[in-house]
Amino acid sequence: MNTLELAEYEVVPLTPAIFRATTMALLTGFILALAFICLPLSGWQADQPVTVTAPMLVDALMRLISWRGQGWLDYDIADQVLFRLCGIGIGMGLAGLAGFAIAHAATPAVDTRQHYSGRRLIFGKAAASGANAEILAKAGRRKQWMPELAPGVAWPRGWQVLNLLILGAIGSGKTRILLKLLEGLLMQAKQKSRDFGLLVYDATGEILAGLPVGNEDIAVISSTGRSRYGWAMSRDIRTIDDCESAGAQRALATKESGMWQDGAATLDAGVMVECMRSHEHWSAPELYAMSLSDPLWLKQQWELHYPPAAGLIEVDAAGELSKTTVSLLITWRINVLRTLRPLAEAWKDLPAKRQFSFAEWLHGTGSQPRIVVLPRNGRHPRISAGWISMAIDAIAGHVGDPDLLVSQTRLRTIALEEAPTLGMLPRWPEILDTGRNKGLSTIAVAQDLTQFRSAYGEVSRSILQRFRLKIICEQTPGPDAREIAQQWIGTRQVRDWKSARIVDGKTQSPDPQEVPVIPEEHLSDRLGVSGGAVHAVLVGLKQIYRLEWPITVWERRR
Repeated sequence: MNTLELAEYEVVPLTPAIFRATTMALLTGFILALAFICLPLSGWQADQPVTVTAPMLVDALMRLISWRGQGWLDYDIADQVLFRLCGIGIGMGLAGLAGFAIAHAATPAVDTRQHYSGRRLIFGKAAASGANAEILAKAGRRKQWMPELAPGVAWPRGWQVLNLLILGAIGSGKTRILLKLLEGLLMQAKQKSRDFGLLVYDATGEILAGLPVGNEDIAVISSTGRSRYGWAMSRDIRTIDDCESAGAQRALATKESGMWQDGAATLDAGVMVECMRSHEHWSAPELYAMSLSDPLWLKQQWELHYPPAAGLIEVDAAGELSKTTVSLLITWRINVLRTLRPLAEAWKDLPAKRQFSFAEWLHGTGSQPRIVVLPRNGRHPRISAGWISMAIDAIAGHVGDPDLLVSQTRLRTIALEEAPTLGMLPRWPEILDTGRNKGLSTIAVAQDLTQFRSAYGEVSRSILQRFRLKIICEQTPGPDAREIAQQWIGTRQVRDWKSARIVDGKTQSPDPQEVPVIPEEHLSDRLGVSGGAVHAVLVGLKQIYRLEWPITVWERRR
């Protein structure tokens, strides 16, 4: 911390370092003195060896100290005594210097300006105790064990259901914080047997590899290879409105554009409607097969059950498909082959108990696992983004369902690692807005604000405001760090007495000046991973708290 250049208004206090140096010097001297006593000296007396006792040693020392001349111990012990005393002194000095250097390096710089108004930055032990006091002031006293938002900071249910954003550059430690939070949620579920559910979007594979629960307690739904679980679409997409919403989301997530996006969304909705009508249980395999059905047969079915899709299939007088229709179908089926076929192969022939319903996960019904992990397909991200965004859309639909009652005990957490990689989720704001009353919250992790702007455009600011708590990790210098410092963290007013004027022999109080609570450069050079901990700033309470999290790394379990 203190190897960095200090601002002109900052100093590093010497008191903690002096206290540490004194403590270490005295402790070292005490230990060496005990060693002096426990390892007695031996000398000669009357031409025979003798072990020197404490009274004899005191007498000899008194002779040396009072300069009474040489005593009978001088020839045999004096040099040894002096050597040991010098060793004790040198040891105490070195211990004191080491303690001073270590403590001084670890002591954070303090602002010498006088705080006048606004929020303050609290750090050190006072930060954890202050944040904990603020949270418990609203949640009530800490009567039983609960997970921690940070070491020493309680995280009761009333704050767990508030949305949390973790923002930081690559290597800033944001995943370490996420793992620590997930540990706390899992421990809470084990100890209290709450109405608990956890959905994790795993962008890197680290979470799934080390998740500290048994394999039988996790539903892993992947989009490659042979997935252990598949998505039971028929149990989550139940109405025509659900089909239209899911179709629009799939077309958006798979990067269709313009008129093709609207057409693809309508065709996707049409095949879902037909699957819903013709299959009691259906998922990606049935949806894929239905998408490749004869267009003329689909048109006949859609004319009866979903006219909007039928209107896209134009037939000429000869009974052949028009060129426009052929062009649309080719474009759409290319997308189906690229993004839906892998899902159909991954979820093929899965038994009923391996079909996962997000609606049942939300309602807490059924016997399926309460923890579901959705890995990102690193080679083909559109595939995973397409179906995961559909699942999030389905969850949003069920959150607004009156059948899902308001609950003070239900706890469902959606943890999205690298959330912007899912692309735009149009109904995600519904979860952020209304999920709290239903016990549903989101922990989102992202690298920077630019990712959100790229995915959500003008509405990104509105979405970010829906996160009550924000953990700001190390930031990349630039516009994003400036926006966070100025708008998220804010400013305060201070008085700088160094600029005070003396008039008629009296010091006049300087005028208050507005300064950032945390300068933007400090978000880059004073946060992140250092000293065996992750340093980050907690925003969303009355004050700004700079806290420390342990560097959490899970052992690989699968």
